[in-house]
Amino acid sequence: MGNLDLMNAETPAHVRQRPAGSVGRSRDAGRDQLILDAVLDLLSEQGPGGLTMEAVAARAGVGKSTVYRRWSHMNDLLADVVDTITFPTGPRTPTGSLRDDLVEGLIGASGCMDARRQQVISALLNSGRHDAELVDALRGRFIEAIARAIAMAVTAADLVDAGDVVASRTTAGGELPWPFTEMDLATVIGLLTSLPHVTGRPLSRGDFDRIVDDVLLPLLGSRAPQE
Repeated sequence: MGNLDLMNAETPAHVRQRPAGSVGRSRDAGRDQLILDAVLDLLSEQGPGGLTMEAVAARAGVGKSTVYRRWSHMNDLLADVVDTITFPTGPRTPTGSLRDDLVEGLIGASGCMDARRQQVISALLNSGRHDAELVDALRGRFIEAIARAIAMAVTAADLVDAGDVVASRTTAGGELPWPFTEMDLATVIGLLTSLPHVTGRPLSRGDFDRIVDDVLLPLLGSRAPQE
């Protein structure tokens, strides 16, 4: 996955007691990736509550000491795992349809058509863990990506002028185009992270269609200027 410019600013580096490659003998990067992938698998299957170093080592197929040589605490390991979850930053080519741009923008920005990624994001954002800084780092990037996708779709549809994408409201996730509000954004984020818990299955393309058709477009249309 690619890096996001805001990654370094939003991920709390102080959590890491043993940054990669900073101490000890040279490491096998392949084992690092096995361990990170094991954490992602376990997060997607059971959430962060059941994570232990022993479970991670078993899933990765390495000794527990191999994990501890790299990450001395679970928070250190989780911090690096959160760093692997990035979101697209580049603009999408407009389709000419506000509805289609919103659907494609949300799918692309969230990455939630990948079932494991979707489950990991949902598990972390809904976990309520004590290590809130790690969750906040992910939440900030996720919210910003969704807000940006909506802003680009609305701007491309000429609901606002390109120079007026910033209205009177700025959220922790970025600037929103009028007539979209922070409460609207919270509704979309809530659906993306919580709908799988309601339906009992991962998000499908049809779910993105419904979020746009039943929620986003009505919200935008209700505040659009009347001719």
